[in-house]
Amino acid sequence: MRLLGTSVYGIRRYKAGSWLATHLDRIDTHVISVIINVAQAGVKAGGWPLVIADHQGEAHRVSLRPGEMLLYESAKLPHGRPETFTGEYFDNIFVHFKPRSKAWWRSGGVRWDTGETPAWRLQIHQGTEGDQQRIVKTK
Repeated sequence: MRLLGTSVYGIRRYKAGSWLATHLDRIDTHVISVIINVAQAGVKAGGWPLVIADHQGEAHRVSLRPGEMLLYESAKLPHGRPETFTGEYFDNIFVHFKPRSKAWWRSGGVRWDTGETPAWRLQIHQGTEGDQQRIVKTK
């Protein structure tokens, strides 16, 4: 499927204490996204992972090093950085795309904008301190 670039954000710098709530991106402009890790300092082993649910609702932790990037379905797959960042800084660029043709609306995609949900169900649990989240698959 051909994609149309819709926006570029960054370089966005995250500092110690940052975290990102689990969310879905905009269905009209952020259907497919790329995160490019540009630089980081003071990052512990294992990095500062993006937690992303796959199409079956299973959560995965993806860590990027400088020069690496991740391409993913950002309007369909819940994602975030629920762990508090403890390093000095973490710099990313974000690039967003949507399908060039509107035919993709009729090709089995989930219409989040109209309240449609995928076959699998997820719950997002918030920690007691408000700074920790986890994605849990429900039956």
